[in-house]
Amino acid sequence: MPRPHARLSAHSLFCLLTVVRAAGAFRLVSPWGRRYPHSTRPIATATPTFVSASKARDFTIQIPDVSLPDEPLRHVRVLDTGLPSSNPGTASVPPPLVLIGGTAQTIASWVGHIHGLSRKRRLIVYETRGQGRTTDLDLSDASLAVHVEDFCRVHAALKIEGPVDLCGFSFGGRVSLGVAALHPGLVRRLVLTGVPAERDAVGRLIIKSWRAALDRGMLQEFVWNSMLHCHGAAFLSKYESKIPEWVAFVESANTVAGLRAMVARSHTSDVEDPYHTLQLAPRVEAPTLLLGALDDKVATALEIKRLAEAGRRGWPVHFFPGAGHNCVFEAAVLWREEVLAFLDAEEGKGGRV
Repeated sequence: MPRPHARLSAHSLFCLLTVVRAAGAFRLVSPWGRRYPHSTRPIATATPTFVSASKARDFTIQIPDVSLPDEPLRHVRVLDTGLPSSNPGTASVPPPLVLIGGTAQTIASWVGHIHGLSRKRRLIVYETRGQGRTTDLDLSDASLAVHVEDFCRVHAALKIEGPVDLCGFSFGGRVSLGVAALHPGLVRRLVLTGVPAERDAVGRLIIKSWRAALDRGMLQEFVWNSMLHCHGAAFLSKYESKIPEWVAFVESANTVAGLRAMVARSHTSDVEDPYHTLQLAPRVEAPTLLLGALDDKVATALEIKRLAEAGRRGWPVHFFPGAGHNCVFEAAVLWREEVLAFLDAEEGKGGRV
């Protein structure tokens, strides 16, 4: 049975809406022309609710925990919009779109994108092992291999028929890459944002600083660190007064244990590791789009280009100027347009697929 979880506090909701407004306010000119409106409607967390015209339910499912003996059932938090009312179940409806967020992101992080991304399709967002405070999968093994298997079980538990379109950001992008490489039948098209072939010295040091903070149980320091390293200078300057509120929101939405497990086990610099991005990329069969930011210190443009070259026949790549690693929200409207244009393009047309 779906299990509802605790309601957002008034302070957390205020911080969330502040983040959403900021993300939608930082706009760049889109080469695709049309802008998709963003929603600032909060998702109630105590009972299934509606977001705009989509039947968005925020609930938990149970899946077998592959990291434990006998695979006991554990809970995973999910947001599922269902099919939009304007698109009844016909052959023209695109496959579901599944979003997997970055390390400290939760379902609430995506509230500004839900309306725009679910206009024509079913949208699913879930909180992975280690994310948030509701998913209770065991943290003894939070490796990419386990996260990939978790995705397969979420796919099965939601009774999704056929492949999905898969969109992952940062950590979620590496999980998505693993799913597409190892379970090609589950993915029609793939969008990766902020996923490098490798990390340069600055990127490696940033990851080390995250591990150091989490190893000492310093969740707030980790969030401050990631906030400063994952956003561009222009964005930080514009929203300087809001940063403390955002830090408090992210801190309240996550746990030290969960983030420590993710950061410790989901990164590898060993290019021979079968779950290294350069090992996974050549195995992906699905059409793939890479997105990144020119001012990204965690996943540099050079390394994202290298990953694009490692894909079969090369993958198209697009960069957002003036944004940092978290371009998903700094360039929210343009990012969404790029994603939708790629997913909606006819096979072999538009130069994207």
